[in-house]
Amino acid sequence: MDVDIKGIPFKIVHSKNYMKTKEKHTVNLCANHWVVQPISLSKIFGNVNTKLEDDKGEFTYSGYVMSELLDNHVNRERTKIELPEQPNLVEPIGSNEIVECMESMVLDYLNKDITESNKKKAEIVKDYVYNKNPKYRLLLKNRPELLDEIPWITDEEKLEMELFKQEQKFKLELKREGKELEKELKEGVRDYQSYIQKRNTYAEKVSDMGKSNLAEYVMHRKAILDILAQNIKYKDQEQQKYTYEKNIHQLIFPMTKTSDDIDYLQHNLWIIDEKLAYHHYLASDMKLKSMSEIDNDSGKEPDIVIFDSPFAFTDEQDQPYRNITIIEFKRPGREHYTDAENPVRQVKEYMDDIVEGKVKTKDGEFLSGTENIRFFCYILCDVDLSIKKLAKLEDLKPTPDNMGYYKYIDSYKAYLEIIPYNKLIQDSQKRNKILFDKLFNQV
Repeated sequence: MDVDIKGIPFKIVHSKNYMKTKEKHTVNLCANHWVVQPISLSKIFGNVNTKLEDDKGEFTYSGYVMSELLDNHVNRERTKIELPEQPNLVEPIGSNEIVECMESMVLDYLNKDITESNKKKAEIVKDYVYNKNPKYRLLLKNRPELLDEIPWITDEEKLEMELFKQEQKFKLELKREGKELEKELKEGVRDYQSYIQKRNTYAEKVSDMGKSNLAEYVMHRKAILDILAQNIKYKDQEQQKYTYEKNIHQLIFPMTKTSDDIDYLQHNLWIIDEKLAYHHYLASDMKLKSMSEIDNDSGKEPDIVIFDSPFAFTDEQDQPYRNITIIEFKRPGREHYTDAENPVRQVKEYMDDIVEGKVKTKDGEFLSGTENIRFFCYILCDVDLSIKKLAKLEDLKPTPDNMGYYKYIDSYKAYLEIIPYNKLIQDSQKRNKILFDKLFNQV
């Protein structure tokens, strides 16, 4: 293809290399039929795939530029075209002009291929966002141009990092926009209609950001349930060994911690019951005698004890807590519980020790009135024949789905439930199904 630049003739030969190589797209300045100066096209191609594709398959592009002018300005070693970047009194044309002209011709020649490449990239990004990481939907809505800025990536981990970078840019832009609106308001709004319109647009973006944060948390829940589902399977398929109960415990609430040590997002009590997230005090994997809410010298160590908030309209001198929850974890896949290992008896002993001790008010005052405290006890384990016998012995009733067992124990004012791990996951998935469906099936 021939072209004149300021009356000086040039020729460019377009070439598509379909061989599988690691070469990049380049345009090459030639002199005396030799490639002298290759120039990468990554800058003008932006974030186009390293391999373009047409009807014949994937290829890398190479352009070869020839001209008598280039022949006359090659250095002796034939490694560089010695032209100034910009034209001057001696040279009527600069190397920058030549390169810009050739880049324009390359883009024109590859226009269809580049358009198709960008279309495929957009499909990859949208598929990832819509089906695997919906929190980034706000970017596709508010910054559609980011599709041009994101490199061609098929690795999902790297793609997530690129989207994260774009999200941070968007947050920064949103923060600046908010400050500018506040500044305009302080200095006095001159065009009221224009200001309201900008405010409304800004508010919509902030709303989208809030939805994104919510989407991230919903995705967190789905990931946690997926991890929990993995933890109740064999950790060693060959030896058919299960994970330890401490792994389940740690996932739901960090061990040896209290509710004062961690924030809401660091625990996953919602897997058992959403209400458990709202409590006065929680102790995880700690001896009863070390818990600040009770005065007790018991060395027993429940997996999790949760002290609920007091009744709003109850005299705290009579009843400091509405209820206390005890959660006990057993190893997934465990079988053959002996009478001495009876988990129901174990939980009853915890309740006895708590009731026999003293309970504190929120101000640290010791109270003796513990007889009206209600207990909620959850034993998380897989149900084998020994658990079924134990349930029958303790007169526990099957849950409506016939997966677990429950009973209200009058003498302890306690509701007790044995929850198999598969039931725990299924019930939590059902409770969160509407969130997952809304997140992944948005129009």
